[in-house]
Amino acid sequence: MTATTVTTAPTTEHIDALKEAFAKAKANVAPHAQHRVERLRRVANDEARRGRLTDATVLGYIRLLESFPVTGASVQVQPRTNAYAQACQRCGQMIEAGKGLLERSEGSWIVSHPEGECPVVLLEGIPEGRYAIDWASEDGPERIDFYQLFGGKLYAQASDELHPIIETAHMAKVLDAIKADPRGASLLYGIKLGACGVCGRTLTNQESRDLGIGPVCRQRMGW
Repeated sequence: MTATTVTTAPTTEHIDALKEAFAKAKANVAPHAQHRVERLRRVANDEARRGRLTDATVLGYIRLLESFPVTGASVQVQPRTNAYAQACQRCGQMIEAGKGLLERSEGSWIVSHPEGECPVVLLEGIPEGRYAIDWASEDGPERIDFYQLFGGKLYAQASDELHPIIETAHMAKVLDAIKADPRGASLLYGIKLGACGVCGRTLTNQESRDLGIGPVCRQRMGW
């Protein structure tokens, strides 16, 4: 005995619903997905001509049409990361592989720091100059580090050598400490090293050494 498949022809109500769904899709589906609407229309018409259209397929087509993206809907795009270390397009600092955002711009690929991590943004509001930060905990021993900020880059100072700070978390920690009191950090640099925290010149009189800043820079900065 041969098994037979029983199909239910679509009702007039469902046919009308499918026509309405195609009309809504043509009006509302996003332009980049309109070709999918037309392809589905051709398939449905072909099924109808061959007498193969069923209630189940009609309802499936309607659900599929309702799933297409509509005009104005936001498209979630998974950001791509850089496979190789590359300089940030905005600040010029190197970004480790997998730590930056890869974007297409004017026919080429560029890499930049994630939002809020680019030194260009982190450095905003901090004057160029020299700073000292005391990292000692409350009532703990003095632990001072020295920094210089020039040309959009932050450097750690060790004796007469400057070492660029590249790691974003480290940079953010230092800059947050400087932002908390730029004046105090600049004056502490001058007091501890005997060089003006603003211009870097040697402080030659006792008053300037005690204040951590020379008279010209003191007048210019209003400190």
